[in-house]
Amino acid sequence: FEAFIRIADYVLHTFEDQKANNETDTIFSDPNLADNLRQRFALTTLYLATDGPNWKRSDNWLSDKSICEWYPASPTQCVWDETLKSFYLRALDLPNNGLNGELVPELAMLHLVEKIELNENSFTNITYVPTQFDRRLLEIEDDVRTEDAAPPESNVTPSAFPAAYGWLEGLLEFKCSRCGLYGTIPPEIGDAGTLRVLELRDNNIFGTLPPQLGDLAKLEQLDLVRNDLTGQLPTTLGQLEALEFLSVARNDINGSVPLEFGQLKSIETLLLDGNELSGDSIELALCGDNNEFHMNVNGTLKSLFADCREISCPCCTQCCVDGRPDRCKPRR
Repeated sequence: FEAFIRIADYVLHTFEDQKANNETDTIFSDPNLADNLRQRFALTTLYLATDGPNWKRSDNWLSDKSICEWYPASPTQCVWDETLKSFYLRALDLPNNGLNGELVPELAMLHLVEKIELNENSFTNITYVPTQFDRRLLEIEDDVRTEDAAPPESNVTPSAFPAAYGWLEGLLEFKCSRCGLYGTIPPEIGDAGTLRVLELRDNNIFGTLPPQLGDLAKLEQLDLVRNDLTGQLPTTLGQLEALEFLSVARNDINGSVPLEFGQLKSIETLLLDGNELSGDSIELALCGDNNEFHMNVNGTLKSLFADCREISCPCCTQCCVDGRPDRCKPRR
């Protein structure tokens, strides 16, 4: 509610200043007013929900200045849309900036954002209910909550981040490593068809990997090292023809490595150590008849880490013990 009040004050003060200066065109003449307010509202909500006054840097945040001038105000922060004749936020870069609180679903209102980087902040656990998400709620004139927080007594499994982020049509990178994420990866992330980098390492993400990750046809980097993931690796990951880097190291994933991993045409780095994988699945999927290295389809694989005592991997470049990086050695 406070965010609404802040936006209303901004509109009123801007209009009053324009009238005082006898300007013919006012804020209400702007054909992109709804989009501009939607972006300002999303960022205001993030600021208020994450203890903005105590951020390390918050220059110009909540001021009447353009959001392009809000910290970090980098040259790549905003982009001019010639068709719409308006600036849009392209990058939200706030790593290690002292954000402490809720990772708000309202960020899905930044519908043209390409990069969200929030590494090394501290986000509290909010139990989002993905089934309550409705695209229409992204419109600022409607109910602004894209997802509702479940009451404390709810037994709904929490999502590590809001499912609404899957609807960000232009998102290329989402990075939130070492930022306290707790919960499961929402299957809606598979709808973010433009996503190239998903980096969520060193969090408390649990549950199984959703098969919808295989729908991210442009994904190049998937980094989930040091979480609490369980279950088996989905076979759909083998569909990711653009994937170059995949790390699920130091989780609790079990079972076998899908044979479909042999179809990863671009894979260069595959880190599987520190899990409960077993059998000869790596050998069958990736190693080839003579235990040659990089035997995937196009021969791109350069680094392959696994616990060779638990799983047969004659073509691994590094054999590890119990997922400890200090106990990974080149295979002889």
